[in-house]
Amino acid sequence: MEEFDVVVIGGGPAGGQTSRTLAKKGLKVALVEKYKSFALNNFSSAGMTLEPLEEFDIPESCVGAYWSDLEIQCTKKAYLWKGDSVKGVVLNFQKLKEFLANETKKFGGKVFMGHRYESKNNVEDGVIVTLSTSSKESIKIKTKLLVDATGPLRKVMYDADEQQPEMVLGSGTEYEIEVSQEIYDNYKDKLLFFPRS
Repeated sequence: MEEFDVVVIGGGPAGGQTSRTLAKKGLKVALVEKYKSFALNNFSSAGMTLEPLEEFDIPESCVGAYWSDLEIQCTKKAYLWKGDSVKGVVLNFQKLKEFLANETKKFGGKVFMGHRYESKNNVEDGVIVTLSTSSKESIKIKTKLLVDATGPLRKVMYDADEQQPEMVLGSGTEYEIEVSQEIYDNYKDKLLFFPRS
């Protein structure tokens, strides 16, 4: 049975950054992602200011677009803040997740792509984690620390039959649409939100 200092379940930005940071510090880390490829769950993007790019050492290859204006379109009124320079980016989640997983490997960590978390069993000197593959093969790995990076699913923190405390969630919908060059040029520098009240 392979043994690790830390096993991180969930290869999204939080899980990837956690595993990258810990691997960089010399810990033996495993990052577990249920999809075989990050292209299969490239469902989101994230708008943010420029500062986190430097703070988290995120390369330009993970940037999908840059923005200088922020617009919030409400039901009856629009609010626009215009910038005279680039203020932030929209990240490409697929590239970001691939980068973080590759960084984990670069610093000696292991990435289990296409492995789904099934269960955990606390033992005297750690945790035995059971994973399954798409072909229903089951593997067990052992860790000193198990990190739940599954987001609101909280698959690791709570077993399937456990009652979970209610969680307040915010959600949004992103649309990818094809537009004319003229429309694209009009909106390409804006981070645009349509809040629902």
